[in-house]
Amino acid sequence: MMFHRFLTIAAVVLLVGLLVSGCGGGGGGSTDPADFEGEWRGESYNSDGESEGIYLSLWVEDNALQGTVSDGYDEFELEHVRVSGSRLSCRVSYDDNGNYTILNGTLDGDTMSGTWANHDEGEVYHGTWEVERDTQPRVRSTETRPKPAHAAGSGKGFLGTK
Repeated sequence: MMFHRFLTIAAVVLLVGLLVSGCGGGGGGSTDPADFEGEWRGESYNSDGESEGIYLSLWVEDNALQGTVSDGYDEFELEHVRVSGSRLSCRVSYDDNGNYTILNGTLDGDTMSGTWANHDEGEVYHGTWEVERDTQPRVRSTETRPKPAHAAGSGKGFLGTK
């Protein structure tokens, strides 16, 4: 289960891929980061079709979109968050070994969906994700753990692998 949990996080990081590569542009709609604000809940899928719950919490601070992503067990800060039109991209670092997940997604009203890529120990794993704006936000931990020690060298990214 931990393996798939980290795979789900990796999927979210793939979304961030556009951000990291500088290709976050395009997409129609508003470029207002506030359009992305809120609590989001949905599923992440690995290449084997396995799914896992995923939660995004997004807010604007100093005119920039900030946030966290969680699989319901661990919560990680979003890095390099970019908004361009209706597109969102970001990165999630999940250990001290330089492993990370890139997330890329598109906002469509109260739904966001996209792809993720987990870069783990020289391997890259891919998947997809879809979330809906949550009208009944979950209770969140006040502690964010950007780089848990248990993930280091495990071959298991935030959103899992495969």
